[in-house]
Amino acid sequence: YHARDVAVVRGQREGATVVLGSATPSMESYHNAQRGRYQLLEMPSRADDKQMPLVRVQDMRTEKSKGDQGPPIFSQRLKEAIHNRLEQGEQTILFLNRRGFATSMQCPDCGFVAECPN
Repeated sequence: YHARDVAVVRGQREGATVVLGSATPSMESYHNAQRGRYQLLEMPSRADDKQMPLVRVQDMRTEKSKGDQGPPIFSQRLKEAIHNRLEQGEQTILFLNRRGFATSMQCPDCGFVAECPN
């Protein structure tokens, strides 16, 4: 089960307001907010007045691999950004917000998702 889903269902049953707070909401929660199932409240600035980070979303279906290497892991934009930092003598750290193992694969050409039945 997912604790978020339990909280939402329990809130509905009890007539209570459920607040899901996160600086980085899940795509599912964000989608529910966009569809009007949740109310999205945004913080346009950080509590300590630091600048918000620039976030770019890259549709990996538009990325093409070279030769027979399969779908690319990194977008061309990301590879160029890493290269530019290295050229400036700086370092790059990549954080992957994913635990466990892949349960599906997506075709980079048509978007078909092949899911593991297990």
